[in-house]
Amino acid sequence: MTHTAFLHNLKHNGVMHQVKLFMSGSTDNTPHVSDQDKIAVEDLGSGCYSVAVRHGFIEIPNIPAVLALVETRVPNWHYDPLDVSFFLGRDTIVATGKSHAMALWRERLFAFLVRNAAQAADYFSLPPNRVVEMGGPVNL
Repeated sequence: MTHTAFLHNLKHNGVMHQVKLFMSGSTDNTPHVSDQDKIAVEDLGSGCYSVAVRHGFIEIPNIPAVLALVETRVPNWHYDPLDVSFFLGRDTIVATGKSHAMALWRERLFAFLVRNAAQAADYFSLPPNRVVEMGGPVNL
């Protein structure tokens, strides 16, 4: 959950989750990363945790499996797949023709490619009924 998504959820739903995990990921130059090296958890206080996730370049990221590992390192938190919400950022690229760095046809092509790219929820193996996407337009 990004900081913006967290504040958005607090504003619109009027609730604050007891445990909040802020996850970031990276891909290593090795084919596989062992489970013991896959995550690093940092306690930020007030029920907030920073989770750095590492995957090998051959591995397909599986966030539900990663959360099962996180469960062993976050006190007073149990991973229940039906009780977790995933907040993802999703921006819409809009070709405006106002860019001095890119021709309009390139902006349109880029916007088309972004629209047709794989969804982050699918890439990270997230259950579709547990995902909330938030974002807005990005003008080129």
